[in-house]
Amino acid sequence: MDIINRISALLEEQNKSQKDLTDYLGVEKSVFSTWKKNKSKSYMKYINQIAEFFNVSVDYLLGRNEMQIYSNDFSGSSNVSFGENTIINNPAQKEEMSDELVDLVKSLPLVKRAKAIIYLNNLKNSDNDE
Repeated sequence: MDIINRISALLEEQNKSQKDLTDYLGVEKSVFSTWKKNKSKSYMKYINQIAEFFNVSVDYLLGRNEMQIYSNDFSGSSNVSFGENTIINNPAQKEEMSDELVDLVKSLPLVKRAKAIIYLNNLKNSDNDE
């Protein structure tokens, strides 16, 4: 999925309009039409603002990551969303999250499984959140 398709899908998913986005970016509504028609890729200079508008990662917009990882609330809450699924970090859900993660890793082909384990170990060693 290209960037414009992701943006269009996010607009629909989050019940936002093209005008909401262009107003947020401070550009004319017609600019979005030029992006959709592939007449301009000027959206790249707004990529950080677009990610902020949708509360998703730039990597997701660029197609480098399929998970829309973002925080629902920047006030210090530990709610995290993966696409449409919101996970509230509380003890009652930790076991369920662990089982889901194990199942996901087990479903990967061997090479991807090894990469996932290396990535998770690096994440564990570099993250001091909990």
